[in-house]
Amino acid sequence: MCAHRELSCLVGTDRRIRVLDAATGAVATYPPKPRRALTCTLGRVPSTGEYKVLAMVSVTRRWGHGNYQVGMVLTLGSNGGGWWREIGSPPAIVGRRHKDVAVVRGVAYFSIESCLHGHEQEAHMILGFNLETEEWLPNIFRVPTARDGEDDDHGEISLAEVNDFLVAAHRHRHGASSVKLWFMMEKTKTTRMWYPLYTIAMPDHRASRFRFEKPLQVLNDGRIVVWSSTTDGSHDGMPRIYDPKTDTFTEGAVTQNCYAAGSWTGCLLRVGSSDPRSHKTLELLEDEESPIWQALRTIEHGSEALVLQSTTTSVY
Repeated sequence: MCAHRELSCLVGTDRRIRVLDAATGAVATYPPKPRRALTCTLGRVPSTGEYKVLAMVSVTRRWGHGNYQVGMVLTLGSNGGGWWREIGSPPAIVGRRHKDVAVVRGVAYFSIESCLHGHEQEAHMILGFNLETEEWLPNIFRVPTARDGEDDDHGEISLAEVNDFLVAAHRHRHGASSVKLWFMMEKTKTTRMWYPLYTIAMPDHRASRFRFEKPLQVLNDGRIVVWSSTTDGSHDGMPRIYDPKTDTFTEGAVTQNCYAAGSWTGCLLRVGSSDPRSHKTLELLEDEESPIWQALRTIEHGSEALVLQSTTTSVY
């Protein structure tokens, strides 16, 4: 499952794509997920309000000479035709797990697994795909290391959209005592930097079969919602809420056979169509400068960024 803003995307055992509008309860069914596509990603084009589903398909070269990837896009709504379209191959082999991709402000960011054409890959790099133009961004971004002076190979990165920011969560591969959350923010119109906003003290991995998977949301009171998954191969998942003030976790219900979870950030008071195929929202809510939109935001980006620039000294 993946969620973005007001819609959620689910893939059933029949591989068919189902899009849920939680505000109205309406469900729309689309063609099956492409074969050899491990996961699907749901995103929204800010300029048009259009939703698209993105999937990366692994293709084996003839005579067994390695693999390459092909991107596939499904545009929701009547204008999209309801069919998967090829968008070409990414400039590098990207991760296809849910924690390897995050959609932020119309761009899908992927962790790079390996470079093409035999070039050596630097550790923990990400690249972006523009959902509006359906083109890969020319720049590749480096994700900050877990700790100063530590070898990148000892850490694992998960990407997430948290409160409308791209977040890289860095944990130690062999059982983290803490997870550091790095937020990518715009320092200037042309410069973006990583800021380490939160450090989550994790429970002893030997005392629980659940481990940190990815962050989901920062709540108004400062608590952090994260998703945890099992390490025993059962694919069970569980939400946890971390309270930085008390350094404690509140555990939610365990969901069996759940590969991934997403954060739904829509408005249950929204007035609009009950059919996700023709999804529309109030024009007032489309205006991000409107008082209603500002009231619905779960974090004040402006004031938070000012605090970060005055207190953060180590950035990448």
